[in-house]
Amino acid sequence: MEMRISFVSLIPDAGHVIPLLRIASTLACKETECRFILPEEGRNLPATHGFEFDLLPPVLPADAESLLKKISHTSPLYRKLFFNRYFETRYFQPIQYQGLSSLPLLKDKIQQQEPDLIIADEHLLGAAVHHLGGQLGVPVLLHRASGSNQQCQ
Repeated sequence: MEMRISFVSLIPDAGHVIPLLRIASTLACKETECRFILPEEGRNLPATHGFEFDLLPPVLPADAESLLKKISHTSPLYRKLFFNRYFETRYFQPIQYQGLSSLPLLKDKIQQQEPDLIIADEHLLGAAVHHLGGQLGVPVLLHRASGSNQQCQ
């Protein structure tokens, strides 16, 4: 019997989706059915790798691209002292709000996929996905990409 796994990332950024794609690629070679559920902005990532996917509404703030560019050009010390709080407020809080608003739809999509297991990105909303898995009786494995939320040195 083929195992079915739903991969969930409520953050559509490549740093959160690509590690899940790597896991799915390895498991797909083992005759495991792998499907993704992610916000609309992330649709190209699973499609490019040949995976089926279901979409949730967009989550990124309108100025996401400029915010990401700013943080990538900010020195680690300045980021730690000043920019992290600004980025948290302008980038991650809107994603978290939109992601939490999408939980009823996520629950429906998980039920439609009928997975044996959910593998989800842990960052920001991992606990919410874990709770949904518990409600649906589906085990959840939370993945944390190394470096995705580590403290600045």
